[in-house]
Amino acid sequence: MYNSAMSDTYTKKDAIKLIDAARYRDGWVFYADEAKEWVAFSDADLDSLVRFMNDKDPQVSKDAYSHWCCGVGRQVTDAAELTEITGVAHIEISVDYEHNCETWWDAAREQSAPLPPDAAADMVSGGADCAVLTKKQTDAFIAWAEQFPGWDESPFVINP
Repeated sequence: MYNSAMSDTYTKKDAIKLIDAARYRDGWVFYADEAKEWVAFSDADLDSLVRFMNDKDPQVSKDAYSHWCCGVGRQVTDAAELTEITGVAHIEISVDYEHNCETWWDAAREQSAPLPPDAAADMVSGGADCAVLTKKQTDAFIAWAEQFPGWDESPFVINP
């Protein structure tokens, strides 16, 4: 990122290209590969990234993205919003606390097979109450979950 000659000045266009951002509503959105999540951010946040990219301190400008993404924007988790951004249908899966499905939960947590794919693993391990997945990811999760006794007790609510 750092230009040792400092003959060039980075612009918003350079910042957009760096993070592969796209216009979204009244701001911007990009996919943060390292966090595996979509992040929405404002024009002011984009200006901040440009300032980091143009910082005179070579360490700051070299690590502009790392400095910038700490605390900027908001994670996009709403299924409808993700569908709008990506053009791919997303489905929300939530833990159904109204059904006591202990047979399924015990079997899923004690299994020796790998945890389910993607964000659904956090639900099974108890780290999250819901996950927003693509149709393909949802199908893979259901195929994984159906192998355990108690699946028919409906441990999750699936909202397309």
